[in-house]
Amino acid sequence: DATTGGAVNLDEVAVTITATSVFDGGVTDAEIYNTVVGAAILTVDQGFSPVDPLPGTTVTFSVCFVNDGGETAYNVVITNPIPTGSVYTLNSTTIQFDQGTVETQTDASDADYTVYTPSTIVVNVGDVAPQGEVCVTFVVTLDSDLADDDVVVNDPTITFENGEGDEYPNPDNDSD
Repeated sequence: DATTGGAVNLDEVAVTITATSVFDGGVTDAEIYNTVVGAAILTVDQGFSPVDPLPGTTVTFSVCFVNDGGETAYNVVITNPIPTGSVYTLNSTTIQFDQGTVETQTDASDADYTVYTPSTIVVNVGDVAPQGEVCVTFVVTLDSDLADDDVVVNDPTITFENGEGDEYPNPDNDSD
């Protein structure tokens, strides 16, 4: 028996499964199963400071998210290319979990969460429980030859897995 979708996270859903005999098409049986739909849902908020930076100034970008879903987001990774028109400030990346202590990261492939290459920051966040919050910041200097009307865009990608190891792509980003 086919059912249509439409359930949202933490909805209880009744699914009816109907079987028909291959020997006698008039013989059927049905069973109703109740289940709760659960999923990790990352709500992303991006920002930068100062609000109206001029060419040559230092800008702090932030990529923050909360797991608004009912399940853990596993193996969360933020991949953030360095915005075009800017230069990354070495060892400026920070990470903060659940509004706790802000941890400064090194750029090396070591025991902390962050790895930096000349064009990208990769933050291996790990697992984020329901209602867990993470905020990552990094600093760049805008190129001094930018025109006043040039726009510098930060475009991170966040991936994570469900409990079965299926990868989910970038959730909807809410850019400032």
